Amino acid sequence: MALVIIVLARPAPVTAQTGPLKVAVETIVIGQSVMGQDLVVSCFGTGGRTALLAGGVHTGPEAVTVTLGLQVADELRTGRLAIPRGVRVCVLPALNPDGITLGTHTNFRGVDLNRNWVAKNWSPFAWHPSTGIASGGAEPLSEPETRALYQYILETRPDAVLVWHCCGALVEANQMPLAVALASAYGVAARLPYLDVWRAYTITGELIVSLDHLRIPAFDVELRQSNDTALKEHVAALTAMLRHLATAPVAARPAFSTPTLSPP
Repeated sequence: MALVIIVLARPAPVTAQTGPLKVAVETIVIGQSVMGQDLVVSCFGTGGRTALLAGGVHTGPEAVTVTLGLQVADELRTGRLAIPRGVRVCVLPALNPDGITLGTHTNFRGVDLNRNWVAKNWSPFAWHPSTGIASGGAEPLSEPETRALYQYILETRPDAVLVWHCCGALVEANQMPLAVALASAYGVAARLPYLDVWRAYTITGELIVSLDHLRIPAFDVELRQSNDTALKEHVAALTAMLRHLATAPVAARPAFSTPTLSPP
């Protein structure tokens, strides 16, 4: 999959800011949805460590995560959310734009995009409280949305991935130690409890679990309410998380050749 890159500006390194400061943006179209809508990632700042923030994996009742992603991108763009030295932040507000158009939790083909990832427990039959029984897809990464994001992650190797959901009011990390530390820092600042083990129901083929085998720290953030982004709290939480990412020792990940995904 070729990445379409539109460079709007070349930013200077961003350090702690004392007031609003315009931050340059690099906008990347990483693929298209089933209905042909662009999947757009905007990146802010410079540095050797990258945090990828994703919203709209589920839409319908979780569409508030798309709003939060757009708000966070605006905070980064204007400099109201300061980026620590040596860190780059990339935001994908909506993995499921077709679900926004249709008002559905799933994508256009009825697939739950958080049940369609490469994981040992992937299943074509999935479940979520919003839909009941749902589709995990014909196979892992059967959907163009998940394939596009997976290929982007393979090519860019972010140091941390954060995924917004709603509305469990908690944070939960994959098995990477840095993920636990970052999720904990985020949770403390946002006043969201850290959940060590999810027991509410079985989740199959989940995004953050799929990143374990790539040794990429990843964690979910469950917002409290479907009608309130609580932007101020999440800006504070992102500030804490990004500062931790900027200063924490990052374990070396094993080198691997980036695979090319075959057409579905």
